[in-house]
Amino acid sequence: MKQRRVEVVGYGGVGFTGNVTLKSDTQSGSVSFDGAPVYGALLGYQAQRNGYAYLSYSRMVTTAYYRPSGGIETSGQADVSFDYIQIGGNLQAPQGRFVPYLGLSLGATRLALVDTPGNDISFSGVLDGGVKFMLADFLDVRLIGRMPVSFLSGEASGLCVGGVGCAVHYSGSPLFQGQALLGVGLHL
Repeated sequence: MKQRRVEVVGYGGVGFTGNVTLKSDTQSGSVSFDGAPVYGALLGYQAQRNGYAYLSYSRMVTTAYYRPSGGIETSGQADVSFDYIQIGGNLQAPQGRFVPYLGLSLGATRLALVDTPGNDISFSGVLDGGVKFMLADFLDVRLIGRMPVSFLSGEASGLCVGGVGCAVHYSGSPLFQGQALLGVGLHL
């Protein structure tokens, strides 16, 4: 059997995002997000027998809704995108064709309005895990669960909403997301 040290993975699925508490000089409130499709890719190198170092990218485009403090109705909405670029690694526990794994990566998140200037780039980390089903020595399908965490700070211009304005200050709490994905891996 040929030694295959590089894997190229494409994946897609659905993502969910937690709420964000916002404050500006004149008002406060929260932003919630719709669940939305997620897609991405990963390039990995087998750095040790049961582990890969990798570079990954993922994107989710969703709608953000602003709700003022004490209010029930939303007062604005905007389409936003989350772009993650990460460097990390995973460890796996092969059991024949069934390969469970757990990974951690660090990198950056870009939060931006769709089709409008302005964005916020912040530090982020992603905890991911899943299972590969080896169809052949060069091909797998995988179920993936990912939990991206972004640490937005300062002015989050990507959270501008119509009628409310921009330059709201993020509360400092991390922004949690969850992703359920299906992927296909090619081993070279």
